[in-house]
Order: sequence, then C-alpha cells, then structure tokens
Amino acid sequence: MIPVQMLAYRLVVKGRVQRVGFRRYVLEQARALGLKGNVRNEDDDSVHIHAQGDEDMLRRFIELIRSAPPPAYVASVEISPAAVVEDMRSFKIIYGELGDELQEGFGAMQSVFDDYRQEFRSYVGEFRSYVGEFRSYVGEFREFARRTDQNFAEIKQELRLVRDDLKQEIQATREDLKQEIRGVGDKLQAFADRTDKNFILLTTKYDTIAERMDKILAALTANIEILTRILERVSRQ
Repeated sequence: MIPVQMLAYRLVVKGRVQRVGFRRYVLEQARALGLKGNVRNEDDDSVHIHAQGDEDMLRRFIELIRSAPPPAYVASVEISPAAVVEDMRSFKIIYGELGDELQEGFGAMQSVFDDYRQEFRSYVGEFRSYVGEFRSYVGEFREFARRTDQNFAEIKQELRLVRDDLKQEIQATREDLKQEIRGVGDKLQAFADRTDKNFILLTTKYDTIAERMDKILAALTANIEILTRILERVSRQ
C-alpha cells in the first residue's frame, strides 16, 4: 500500500551536469534524505532524475540539485509530476554503455583537473601579487635603512660638533678659573701683607703707649706718695 504522503517527480536538469560527477552528487543527496528513484545521463547532455518520497524531503532535494557545487553548473531544472513506482527500494544510478561511462569518468576527472588547474593559476597569480608586494616592502625597507643610515651619520656629525664645542668651552672655563684663582691668590697675599704690616704697626704703637703709660703710672705713684706725706703732716698738726 502506497503511503498518502508519498510523491514522485521527474526532474530534467540542464547545464554542465555530465562528466563532472553530478550523478554521484545526486545519489548522495537522495540517499541522505531517504528518497527512492534513479538518475541517468541523456544523449542531449541533460540529466534525468526520478525521485519519490516525502514532500518536504523532495522539496529539500530539489533545492540541493539547483545549488550543486562546482565543477557542476545547473542552468535549469524542469519539474513535472511522475507516477510513484511501488517496487523501488533505494536510489541508484542508471549507467549507460561502458564507453560512455569511461568517457564520463575521464571527463569528470578532466573537469576536476581543470578546476584545480584554474584554482592553481589563481593561487599563482595571488602568489605573484604577494611577491610584488613583498618586493615593494623590501624597496621601502631599503629606503628606510638608507634614510636611517643618513640620519645616524648626521646625528654623529652633530655629536662631534657638540663635543668639540664642549671641549672648547671647558678649556676656556678652566683658563678663566685659573685666572680667577690667581687673582684671588694675589688678593689674599696682598691682604696678608697688609695684615702683617698693620700688626707690626699696632705692636710698635702699643709698645710706645705702654712706655708712656708706665711713665704716667710712675708719676702718679710719686704724686700719691707726696700727697700721702702731706696728709700725714696735716693730721699731726
């Protein structure tokens, strides 16, 4: 007894769908969704598919057919209702004659190879672009290194000039200090000489004053003795 929800469709797929492994892709998707039916190549380079099963699974299957991955290319999918075949137990590929299948296999490999070759060419082009970019970076780095060397040379020259200026400044400052120290030394020597002269003068004056003080003191002592005698005589009378 056929389930009520069981439906069947006949799909005619056109585009680049032969000799690119498209039938194997259809087989894998149909079995993954639990569909029954078959797929076969036609002489007009189209692929015919008979698929039956649950409506939702069939809708999903048709979406997957339309979006088949490279190297296959689906240009159109003609969908028409088909009769449900009761004795279908699985999904399979209906193969053609041996020569056609060999041609299909070689064609699929050739198509894959062409795609890989195209992809490789793309990688080569991208690699060449990277090489060109790398060479540009190398050129920029060399220019940066040249400018850096030039800057270091200029800095080195500036440092030499600064060093020479500092050396001259230090020498001039040292000579000025020597002159200042010599001047201070001369002033100190002159001060010492004046101090010695003043001390000598003070000593001389002190000796003269001391001598005069001794005479005055002797005179005062003599006068005191005279006054004392006078007072004694007065007191006796």
